Amino acid sequence: MYEEQLSMIGANDAIVAISFSPYANETVALSEVASKAGAKQIVITDSQVSPLTAFSDVSFVIKEAKVDAFRSQSASLCLVQSLAVSMAINSKHK
Repeated sequence: MYEEQLSMIGANDAIVAISFSPYANETVALSEVASKAGAKQIVITDSQVSPLTAFSDVSFVIKEAKVDAFRSQSASLCLVQSLAVSMAINSKHK
């Protein structure tokens, strides 16, 4: 379904891409396809030099805490929840 979903991205779509180092090839490919299609992109990543930021309209750089090979996702989850609540509140006022 991945290829089918990519082929349906258009200029009226908005994409939210979330990936941290090492960046998933599928997420980078999604951002490239969305960019070529003219879709707007919101990126959540861990570095300003992430391969995703080149395609983004808006980038959020999150530095998550790491212990050995385990990365906390708390800051990213808080950001996503804040964005969702903000969108819900704004949609009520329109």
